[in-house]
Amino acid sequence: MRTLGSMVALAMALSAFGATRAIADTQTVVTETRTTQLPASRMVVTSEAKRTFTLGDDTTHVYVAPPDVDIVGLRDKKVTVYVDPDGRVTKVTRYEERD
Repeated sequence: MRTLGSMVALAMALSAFGATRAIADTQTVVTETRTTQLPASRMVVTSEAKRTFTLGDDTTHVYVAPPDVDIVGLRDKKVTVYVDPDGRVTKVTRYEERD
């Protein structure tokens, strides 16, 4: 009976290792996500010095613009904001309406 219990324990350990290994070998890559209120959101600059802004009337999410974004020029303009998987802003573009 001990041998059967040991074999079951070994089989469970090996199957768990295999499942973990299969999960570890799987990759999900997110390169960029877009955050905006459709069709676009108005940029509200909260601090020029800190380069922070919010989108529209949503004051719960404060974003930090990268150095290459002209937040003063985009103030009160409709924009699309791109963020990386960690939530950092990677790009801000002015929203262009299409016909």
